Amino acid sequence: MSLIDGSLSEPDRLRSDAEPSSRPHARAFALPAALLLAPIFLLGLVGCGRRITKDDCGKWADLAGKITQATLSKEFKGCGAAQNVGKHGVELKQLQCEHQVGKTVDEKEVQCFLDAKTADDFPACNFKAGGYFALVRDEADGEKKAFADLCSK
Repeated sequence: MSLIDGSLSEPDRLRSDAEPSSRPHARAFALPAALLLAPIFLLGLVGCGRRITKDDCGKWADLAGKITQATLSKEFKGCGAAQNVGKHGVELKQLQCEHQVGKTVDEKEVQCFLDAKTADDFPACNFKAGGYFALVRDEADGEKKAFADLCSK
């Protein structure tokens, strides 16, 4: 820029002319890039599953109690100590589930849990560590060990 008359010098005029012509390319690329990246971003938010609801917790806790009862009744039939054992844990399992309301759960895990007849079916499910179904699996394993010890005496 010339200090005397305020007009642009030759290098300044060239630079200012070059900038606008290079920007349309950047703008043209920015919109398609944003449109291409949006589904990836949304997939990250949604995940591959659905959110746990309080209604799910009631159903899953009841089923977890039935699965525990079926497992212990089958394995410790002669012991007699396993009668009506699954029922006491239903309320606890419901409370544990309610702490996870709103979190995403994988549909494959849900379906595997719903298809299980006993806790012996859980290892095939590959439940994600820290999730509700892993907690149910771990508690069922703990109860089996406790009853194995109790019934061996």
